[in-house]
Amino acid sequence: MENQPLIDGSEPSLDEARAEYTRLKREHGELETRLDDLKQRVYLSAAEEVEKKTLQKLKLAKKDRIVELERQLGEPSGE
Repeated sequence: MENQPLIDGSEPSLDEARAEYTRLKREHGELETRLDDLKQRVYLSAAEEVEKKTLQKLKLAKKDRIVELERQLGEPSGE
């Protein structure tokens, strides 16, 4: 995955990248919490199964972007 340019086509600034990193870490944790809740249930409805799969995909996409930003920012990998 490459640097994701801003709407105007420019590269994000260091402050913007850090803000995105912080936001993604928070959102990733929120997704993990919701997935943990779903995993605790013995049975899931069809809608909950779809939600679980969707959340897993979102979580993975956020993690991929977090890892990319960690490389750019020189942050140590959290997981």
